[in-house]
Amino acid sequence: VVDPDPLGDAPGKQQPGGVRGAELDMADFRQAREDLHRSGGGVHQRQLTVFVITAAYGQQAGIGIQAAVAKPGAAEPAKFPFPARRHGEGPDGVARRHKNPAATERRGRGERVDIGTVAELGEFTALEVDNSALDNLWLRGGFPESLLAVDERVSFQWRLDFIRTYLERDIPQFGSRIATDTLRKFWTMLAWNQGGMLNQAQFARNLSVDVKTVSSYLDLLVDLLLVRRLLPWQENIGKRLVRTPKVFVRDSGLVHALLGIADKESLLSHPVVGQSWECFVIENLLDAAPELAQGYFYRTSGGAEIDLLLVWPDGKKWAVEIKRSLSPKLERGFHSAQDDLKPERSFVVYPGTERYRVSETVEAISLRDLALELRGNTNISIK
Repeated sequence: VVDPDPLGDAPGKQQPGGVRGAELDMADFRQAREDLHRSGGGVHQRQLTVFVITAAYGQQAGIGIQAAVAKPGAAEPAKFPFPARRHGEGPDGVARRHKNPAATERRGRGERVDIGTVAELGEFTALEVDNSALDNLWLRGGFPESLLAVDERVSFQWRLDFIRTYLERDIPQFGSRIATDTLRKFWTMLAWNQGGMLNQAQFARNLSVDVKTVSSYLDLLVDLLLVRRLLPWQENIGKRLVRTPKVFVRDSGLVHALLGIADKESLLSHPVVGQSWECFVIENLLDAAPELAQGYFYRTSGGAEIDLLLVWPDGKKWAVEIKRSLSPKLERGFHSAQDDLKPERSFVVYPGTERYRVSETVEAISLRDLALELRGNTNISIK
């Protein structure tokens, strides 16, 4: 992020006002993302680029976004510009469109300066929705076409179509010779076992295949970013530690589609509700955490357990317990794990919005607030 004229005193010409203080807040960013996702293109093929319009003749600076959708086979991404909003202008300024970003410059607003790509756009996360919409994100998942669908029926059908298309068309394109019906059964079994310990022998018996085949299926789904292996924390602390990884389907909306859960009422009465919420929280926190932070779970044979253990490069640890209850209560296993690992900070994530102390060392916190702490900064600012 740069100021193209930080001092505003280059000799021999009239000066732009610089771009100090121009700010693009997350509400504008979310709206731009929604508009972009509706424009088409692959889920992982979209980018947003921040640009600024320096203000000619001492006027105030503006900041805007330009979206790019990479079409298969195209030499360059197609561009969908969003208008610049002058600093201090209300959100209505975001609604206007220009067919060509250069038109802004030709009308005398000043010079466009590209700042760079803000983000590779994939699925929506907890950082990009309000707390009031968090349950909708949990139910429908983060795929834009599912989350932004007009109603639950359309969202659910889109996810069913996605699963079928992925199995019948996309996976075979990777050269994988896998029986579609068997892989779908395995994917569904993983959804039923959401967040459970990986037992490849049990999966193999249920599918009537060998363990090596189950391992290859799992590797494929992990490589395609559809399933996550969450590894156990391994450290010699004089305890008998569980060494088997947990596995879960990464997108909660796909979990619910695989299990036939189409609406929130059905979800809240389903046996998988607790594990679905836990894995939804874990996935969003891992997405928000810096790249150098590593995520694990912790469990001993004696019952000590932490749902998510974040380990920072300097060795410090954050312990995260996850509860679906609005009045979360910590169990003995979490306190035992705290005694074992002595984390620097401890949290219990719950579906409420208030932040308060559960005990001297543990804070109750919402998913979004903890994700914000991990991400660090909520605004894209130019100073």
